[in-house]
Amino acid sequence: MKKMILAAMMAVACAFGGTAEALQPELGNQASSVVEAKASRENINVTYPVWKGGSILAHAKVNSAVETEIYSFYKALPKEDEYGTPRGYVSWQVGAHGHGVLSYVLTESTMMPRAAHPTHYVVGMNFRDDGSKITYEDIMKMIPKRSGEEIRAEIVKQTKEEGIPLFGEELNHIQTWPKNFYIGQDGGIYFIFQTYDIAPYAAGWIAIRAGNLTW
Repeated sequence: MKKMILAAMMAVACAFGGTAEALQPELGNQASSVVEAKASRENINVTYPVWKGGSILAHAKVNSAVETEIYSFYKALPKEDEYGTPRGYVSWQVGAHGHGVLSYVLTESTMMPRAAHPTHYVVGMNFRDDGSKITYEDIMKMIPKRSGEEIRAEIVKQTKEEGIPLFGEELNHIQTWPKNFYIGQDGGIYFIFQTYDIAPYAAGWIAIRAGNLTW
């Protein structure tokens, strides 16, 4: 991938996935048309999905998009300082993978020297079976229109069901759905709230269901 990430290495997601899975439904680690690849460089370890389905052009588009995202993360890693070298880790999960849709979640983790735990950023990547991207604008046409108050109420409802404590002040600032989303294996549309967006670190990133995929 981009010739910048080299030989294979065992997955580090278990060690650096970091947070407990609190509310991240309808994701898995296997799909019949997806294989896992592993790669490493001096300061990054990666596991990532490679799609084998669709036409040659379609899976080339999807796999290129994934590689570009990982390469961007690699290039953005902080540089070595007097405390040592920050390390990056990427792991993945798959949501919908059939009926014309393929959805991934990539977790990009950064471990700083002397840090107590890594930081995480979660990226949803969503495609049609022709390899084109399913965009935020596409998704917003499929779900009920909600006010900020209604979005906050839905967040409270779904997290309460799982016993997840929320930050009050951060929650009150939410007016729209976040730009990151994935499509679950049940066809649900899930919006991604990053670690610390609305809840403590221990809760991990949180996915809130907002509707169903429709064409």
